[in-house]
Amino acid sequence: MKYCNVCQVKVENNIRRCPLCEKELQELDGVYKQDYPNIRSSKLFRTIVKLVFLVSLVAVGASFVLDYLNPTQVLWSVIVLAGIIYLWINFWIALKLKKNWGLTVLIQIISISLFCMVIDWTVNDWARWSINYVVPGLIIAGSVFITVITIVKPMNFRDYIIYLLEIAILGLLSLLLVWLHLSTVRWTLITAAFYSVGTFLGMFLFADRKTKHELKKRFHF
Repeated sequence: MKYCNVCQVKVENNIRRCPLCEKELQELDGVYKQDYPNIRSSKLFRTIVKLVFLVSLVAVGASFVLDYLNPTQVLWSVIVLAGIIYLWINFWIALKLKKNWGLTVLIQIISISLFCMVIDWTVNDWARWSINYVVPGLIIAGSVFITVITIVKPMNFRDYIIYLLEIAILGLLSLLLVWLHLSTVRWTLITAAFYSVGTFLGMFLFADRKTKHELKKRFHF
């Protein structure tokens, strides 16, 4: 007999993955398992989260006060606020997304891009180095990472669709920035867009027959 730690159900069939969530099943033969779940106390964890949140608020408030008392051309309070928001986004990713690498990469690209744009706007008076170089570089790096994960990691159909959509979103993001004339060096964004689109097409062309059949059935083409 086998057991799924995610769904907490026992499976008697001779299969490797859970029929509900498709996670790896645990073999129970010869392994002792207690009849009640092991519940860990989260009181300490919640206390630490509240303490860190309080420190974050104090840091943001102190930075705004210092900017008000010592006005300069650089709004350091905005950078501190953006940095703390980015750290909390990473904390949420670590708790909620766990091993969802595709969605994690997409959120990281967006959050790091916005953080760099804030620094570009406050420190360099909008020199646009963030849009010209950082954003397309992150898009290409994210596309490469998703491609590697797609090749290395065994996936079900749902994961494959998510990765395909993320690749398409990265390409559309590049084209949108070019179309809005937000960049002064367009070849970097155009390169990122072509790479994302090429990766998307490559992932679709080299997919197995079952995945292509499911794609055609769901999208009606």
